[in-house]
Amino acid sequence: MSSEFILETHDLKKWFSVRSGFFSRTKKYVKAVDGMSIEVKRGEIFAVVGESGCGKTTLARMILRLEEATEGEIWFDGIEISRMPQHEFRKYRTRIQMIFQDPYGALNSNMRIGDIVAEPLRIHSVYASVEEEIKKVKESLENVGMTPADDFINRYPHELSGGQRQRVAIAAALALDPDVLIADEPVSMLDVSMRGQILKLLLDLRDKMGITILFITHNLAVAKQMADRIAVTYLGKVVETGDAKQIIDEPNHPYTKALVSVVPVPDPAAKREKILLTGETPNPIKMPSGCRFHPRCPFAKASCSEIEPELQLQPDGRMVACFDEGE
Repeated sequence: MSSEFILETHDLKKWFSVRSGFFSRTKKYVKAVDGMSIEVKRGEIFAVVGESGCGKTTLARMILRLEEATEGEIWFDGIEISRMPQHEFRKYRTRIQMIFQDPYGALNSNMRIGDIVAEPLRIHSVYASVEEEIKKVKESLENVGMTPADDFINRYPHELSGGQRQRVAIAAALALDPDVLIADEPVSMLDVSMRGQILKLLLDLRDKMGITILFITHNLAVAKQMADRIAVTYLGKVVETGDAKQIIDEPNHPYTKALVSVVPVPDPAAKREKILLTGETPNPIKMPSGCRFHPRCPFAKASCSEIEPELQLQPDGRMVACFDEGE
């Protein structure tokens, strides 16, 4: 594996089995992630974007081994971790941490803020003395703007605002000094006034600590501002990946074009043709034949329903899974 990348997934799949009826013995599968491959460089912010239900959160949970992969591989810092026994993976768990989407549900309402931030330190027996632990807890809180830390350490989550709760969640994730931080829709549950502050905090942490961030979002405008590179996903698979600004400004895949066309722009005089997709997202239990996007694609041809395209390197450096890139 290349030392340039700290995190890689190769043809990763997660299928959840479901039964068609109470008495049925036939199993069907929800293909939440169905062959997803990404490569995340050290120190970058890599965004995974797409509609709800495209497999973004399931991908994050598999990287953390909260869900076990059905097929495929996960490589972290040159080591294949997807099939590693849990007792061996434990030492890598400290190096990959996650910020969950809901700051209200992520924090234990019965625990004080200091104990919430200290919990991962205690689970992994990082410090032998209480003094060292308290010092690290205060440092983590101050790193996310909860200053002075003494004013917050003995409070409970219900005494904080939504933005402060999310800062506490970030502090808890940073307490173990991870190499990779997975941010799963970190601002979607916050009001608009707080979103900018949390996003700026993540950018500052990347610059200050050199941490790698896997940023999961459905908001392409946010992804453009935050990310160095982007992977656009549809029905459990990456359809386009490359430089963030390049993909948002000049989308290539028909699905990416449709997503970008409805992103609001600040200039009221700007005119842009909106691409409105027809129909609903297909059932992940029964994937369409050929290209999985072809039932909704405004550029689809007869051949699109027969052969599923794989990611192909383009002259401009991006990877696109489309035979004619929507032209």
